[in-house]
Amino acid sequence: MNMPKNIESTWNTELGRLLIPRHPLWNQDNVHAERTGTLRNHPGRKVDVLIENPNGQAVAIETEFHAGPQVRREAEQRLGMSMESSGRTIESSIPVVLPDSLQHGDPGRLESAPLRYATHQLLANSAAPRRWPHEGWLTGNIDDLADAIEAVSLSERRLTLGVQTLERAISDGSAHLRRNVPEHALGLMAAKLHQEESEQTTRMAVSILSSAFVFHYAIEGQPGIPALDSLRDEDLLKSKLVEIWDAILLVNYWPIFSIAKEILRPIPARVVPALLALIDGASQQLASMGVTTFHDLAGRMFQTLISDR
Repeated sequence: MNMPKNIESTWNTELGRLLIPRHPLWNQDNVHAERTGTLRNHPGRKVDVLIENPNGQAVAIETEFHAGPQVRREAEQRLGMSMESSGRTIESSIPVVLPDSLQHGDPGRLESAPLRYATHQLLANSAAPRRWPHEGWLTGNIDDLADAIEAVSLSERRLTLGVQTLERAISDGSAHLRRNVPEHALGLMAAKLHQEESEQTTRMAVSILSSAFVFHYAIEGQPGIPALDSLRDEDLLKSKLVEIWDAILLVNYWPIFSIAKEILRPIPARVVPALLALIDGASQQLASMGVTTFHDLAGRMFQTLISDR
């Protein structure tokens, strides 16, 4: 007797259901399985499973029972499409190959089934998407797939743009300090970092100040956290910034703002407004890109900046 054969949409619905409890921010409103109306200008078109990450980029998942070119082609076709809800571009997709054994029987078996998958991402400086692995497939279970979805929800294009934005601000800020700050003050800043005074140390100091600004944008609006708008109203005065950071330190966040405040202290007040204007300008650009809502992305940007430079 032949067992009844499940159609692909059955597995897509089950995949969406199983993914939801694997991330605290995924729910029935942002994990769409076999749903039309999610793609702008393509109202009747479906993505097998589409995850609209609240704090990241949407990820499209396309499933097949055969690891042929079709599943890869379908996954790449989703890249560059826009979300109906937000207008944001889909920058990441994951083709998933389901085992043949799942074509019959209980869909609940998907939770323990071995899966093959790969990741596809749009890049900032390339027309062709990047596939990982370049050939072949990753293997794992649905927990591993959920980890991969979370990882690629961090936009590689935004990471590249963010690093470039930060690098310009840090380079310009460091040059400004080295032109206008007395040598003994540069030495005091270096001492706070337990480093020898050098251009690299000055860049490190500006990086830490920039990190404090980016993080401030991420937490402002929380109880006890003053908005950075109040600083701009005071023409980016050093005394006002110290006052704001002291208020934040009463709440917490010592690892970030205490060292930033110590670095700021030796800088002459006359030099601070231009420096902070550079840092704040870059931080506002990052905020407009959504970086302050993607905490892992911000961390990866600073890590990339440090390792590359």
